[in-house]
Amino acid sequence: MPSGVVAADVGTDHAYLPVWLVATGKCPRVIATDSSRGALAAAKRTVETYGLAGCVDLRLGDGLEVISPGETGAIVVAGMGGLTICSILSAAMGTVVLQRRLVLQPMSEPEEVRRWAAGAGLPVADEDLVAEGGRFYEVICLDPPGERDGSAGGTGDGLEYEIGAALLRKRHPLLAAYVELKISECEGVIRKMEEGVADRGDPRLNRWIERKRRLEEVLRCL
Repeated sequence: MPSGVVAADVGTDHAYLPVWLVATGKCPRVIATDSSRGALAAAKRTVETYGLAGCVDLRLGDGLEVISPGETGAIVVAGMGGLTICSILSAAMGTVVLQRRLVLQPMSEPEEVRRWAAGAGLPVADEDLVAEGGRFYEVICLDPPGERDGSAGGTGDGLEYEIGAALLRKRHPLLAAYVELKISECEGVIRKMEEGVADRGDPRLNRWIERKRRLEEVLRCL
């Protein structure tokens, strides 16, 4: 997160992230939005508990519709599906392109976020991978157009969109375990398809077999 910027946390829920950003001095102010009145009420209790009502601005609304262009320098959209994140950002590109940093944490379909970012001309600045409770979480940070370095964060390769070019480049310490999990998932799908598909030349089955082969290649290089 760039220091000293006003940030927005979209879908804030209990507002734990805004409180942490302000309490640690990473942001002087955070706009916390949610489409649920109940969630925003919970967020208000959290903010008041920590005495940060003057630093966390709670707003009711969908996506970025309650954020004006230029109000913030960073936007966080976390805990949603990748396609939902893409939809939220696409609906407010006038606001998105003015940010210094977008921090995105898709709960599913991270490849769709990377593919959308490449199509929107928003380079992947960095990525991280976190493991908790037997599950992996990907964090994707995008830079706005004004800070492009010529790298769009992907080559157009489907597998690279799925895993993440930045994770591959820096050989993230959790990446091998993450790829192994993906290979295991492929094996499960292939087994089920082989049981239900009479034609071993079925293109759907072959696509999964090819995906597994390429993931195994990636694993050997880590």
